[in-house]
Amino acid sequence: DGRTNRVTLHPHCLRKFFRSYLGDADLSEHLMGHAHGLVKLYRNMKIEDLSEKYNNLMHNVTFFEVSPDLSGINEQMKEKETRINELNQKYNSIKIDHIQMQIDLGKALEKIEKLEKKK
Repeated sequence: DGRTNRVTLHPHCLRKFFRSYLGDADLSEHLMGHAHGLVKLYRNMKIEDLSEKYNNLMHNVTFFEVSPDLSGINEQMKEKETRINELNQKYNSIKIDHIQMQIDLGKALEKIEKLEKKK
């Protein structure tokens, strides 16, 4: 735009971008509503297959969004769960030891009191 110095985009620009960058010319033509060439084959595909194909290619035409790298996330979660379980076991063991020490200390204090009374 000459007045604002901003780039002016028209809806056709988005269609052109989609068609150029989706990664499957026939699929993009079909999704844009064009019905020529091999695109007719897509009309015979199940909607689930079209959806899967589109989802696999969607990253090519997505902007303003960064897809997170989720590779290995399940393994990391399993490792963290294992670590949490180990720490919980250690905590419970320390808690039991602490209770036992309190009991032992109480018994020791009782013995000390008895010995002091005997004096």
